[in-house]
This record gives sequence, C-alpha cells and structure tokens, in this order.
Amino acid sequence: MMKKVRLLAVLAAMAVFLTACGGGSSSGSGSSAGGQDAGAAGASQAENQQGAFTVETIHTDIQAGGVINTEGYGSLSQTDPTWQTAPQYALIDADGEFVFDYGAFPCRIEMYDGVFVNGIVQDQVEGRSSGEYSLFDLSGAQIIDQTYDYLNFFNGHGVGITRTQTGEDAFEYVDEQVVINAAGEEVLTLPDGFNMEISIGGGDFEFELRTWRTNYFGTVGGYGDGLLWVATAADIEQNISEAQGLTKETPGVLEKGDQMSCYGGPYCGYVDLQGNVVIPPQYYSVQAFSEGLAAVREYVAPAVPIEELSYGADLGGLWSYINTEGEKVFGGYTAASIFKNGYAYVANEEGKYGYIDQQGEVVVPMMYDAAFGAGDGLFSVGQNMGDQIRYGMVDADNNIVVPLEYDDISAFCNGVAYAIKDGTVDILKIC
Repeated sequence: MMKKVRLLAVLAAMAVFLTACGGGSSSGSGSSAGGQDAGAAGASQAENQQGAFTVETIHTDIQAGGVINTEGYGSLSQTDPTWQTAPQYALIDADGEFVFDYGAFPCRIEMYDGVFVNGIVQDQVEGRSSGEYSLFDLSGAQIIDQTYDYLNFFNGHGVGITRTQTGEDAFEYVDEQVVINAAGEEVLTLPDGFNMEISIGGGDFEFELRTWRTNYFGTVGGYGDGLLWVATAADIEQNISEAQGLTKETPGVLEKGDQMSCYGGPYCGYVDLQGNVVIPPQYYSVQAFSEGLAAVREYVAPAVPIEELSYGADLGGLWSYINTEGEKVFGGYTAASIFKNGYAYVANEEGKYGYIDQQGEVVVPMMYDAAFGAGDGLFSVGQNMGDQIRYGMVDADNNIVVPLEYDDISAFCNGVAYAIKDGTVDILKIC
C-alpha cells in the first residue's frame, strides 16, 4: 500500500557535510559578480600574532560572497540576491590565482582526495543550471566516463543516482543508486524494491502527488570509516521485511491505511560497502562517520497530535555521538558537526557554539554564535555584532588569532584559510 510522504521531512534527514579540511560559513554576503581577473597581484598584507601563531593576511581584489576551504584551495561562490542569474563558482589557490574562473562549472567546487564533483551544464532556466554530474581533476578534465543525475561525494566515496523515466509524466521515474570510489569504480549497488508517494511543497507550492519508485534506502548520505549512512523511506516495513535489519517501525503513522505523516521518519542507519546493515536504521537523522565517531539524533514523540504539527516540524532530539559499534559515547548538543582534525563544533541548549575533542571534552568554550571547522590548531568562530555575525579564528586557549571582522571564513587547511570582508577575499596564511 502506498503512503503519502512529505518531501521536506525526507530532506530534513539528510546531513550537511563538511569538506575534506573544514568548511566556511554558509551565510555569504552575496556580492555582485565579477572580479575574476583581479587575482592577488598587488595585494596588501598584514600580520597578526597571538600566542604561538602568526597569521599573515593577504588582501586581494577577488570578489566573492561565500568561501570554503577544500584541500587547501579556496572554493568561492557568488549569488545574485534576486536569483535571476545562476550562482557562480570559482576555485583559487593559496597564491590567489584562479584554478577555475567564475562560471567554469555550474556547482560549488569541492575536492576530495584530489578529485572534485561537478556538473556538465545541459540547460539553464530561470537562473538555475541543470546537467549531469561526474568526477574531474584539477585540470578540469573529466576523469570518468560515467555521469549521474546526482552525485554526492565525501571521504573518498560518493553516491551516484541515475534516473530512468518510466512514464509520460516527468515525475515518474526509477532511481538506481550506486556507490563509487575516487577512480569512478562502482563498488556497491543499493537494492531497489518499493513504490512511494511524495507530497511536494506546501502553501503556495502545492503540487499533485506523484508516484516515485526508489529503493530500500530512501536517501543515501556520506561515507566514512567504512560505513555509509542511509535512510529508509517512511512506513515501508511491509515492503522491506526481507531486507536485513530494516524492520524498525517508523513513527508518525496516523493509522494503518493510506494516511500517514513522515514527521517521525525516515529512520537512518549505516551500511558497509558490501551492503550489509551494520547499524540498523533507528535514528531520526545522522551524519557521516569521521575519525571513528558519528553524530546522530533520535526521534522524539510530539506533545501534540501529529496532525496539529506545523509543516516541516523537527522531531529530532539532541545530538549525540556514537562509535562504529553503534554505542553512544557522549552527547547532549543542539547542533553538532563531523569530526575533522580531532575536533567537532557543537552547540548547547542556549544555541552557543564551541568545540570538543574526541573524548567529548570542551576545548573552545560554547560562547559563540557560529562555528565552521577546525584545522592547523585554529578554530573558526562567529559572534553576533549588531545586525550581522562576524567571523574570525581562535586557538585552543580561546585567544583571538584572526580578528572577528569577516563576513565569511573557512577553516585552515595546509596552512591556509580564506575569508571575505566587504565582498573581497583575504588569504590567511600561518607563518
């Protein structure tokens, strides 16, 4: 029997992954396009010393609205606030030279193990690009022949989804999901098995219910420590009884029949690259394993009847960390990240951010309004200063090393970080 599922709740289960050496903030200043020929030539420099660190700041004329650090390269983005034009992305090196200019690729450029995932543009409608996705090297050459309708790559492995239309309606299709490695080899094909219906949108964005054929794992996320996180697609126990480990009853079902809500699901767990369920789907949402730990949230039953919940209600509890055996080791956070370079950022119940180590000990106190990754002994943090959060860096003693004056900032990786102030990029280097 087919069930009605809200797409937003399915998407809410998907984790937000960091890049290989730590990300930047997602806020961005949304500066106007241009500046791609400026480079770092004639850039001014400044030094800031605090404790054991001396950081050199190189001011450039490169324009950007957002930045992340991807294996030592600065991945830049520009977004038209009106969304009349497609977002533009570029990649620069530590010397401020463009590896890829704005518009070279349709999606943000993020590297993993020396390769990056991006798209081959097929068409562009109303400011948004569409195309097929593949793996590329730093010369811009496509390194595998295979392309996918969607490709998510993380920690040396990615999930590629190919989509085959099954009817006259564009919404009717079959998904096949495979796991590939950095060489483009398909190392796992996830099993398929059931039909489900998804209700898209709400309010002014109501669409008809469409039938989607998917697989046992409704969504597939990041890979790490030999495990891939997966999510079952709502109340599907009758369809997956023969699949190993996937018998957990999904909460949120109003009654047996065709009326249900997915506010309480889907359930998330972990499989290995042989397709074996290692940690059965039992969590409301999860993140990828990294450095032996993964952040998870359990489902919390609502205090009111589920039909009275607002659209997109979040019923996940506090974040905890589990090990690869599925054992809880510590937790109690309202926000949490994957571990990178021995640290993760977390938030307390007051919404203040700080950093913990792999034993759960607080390294940087939870006193900041934002945090976006650690690297090379420095921690990116943000503080609300009037009408905007400003970003900078602190060390493990909470000394400010990079002043909290930037609109966006990345983590350090390979001795370099990137920051944006007044729409232009600064390159930060540890001396």
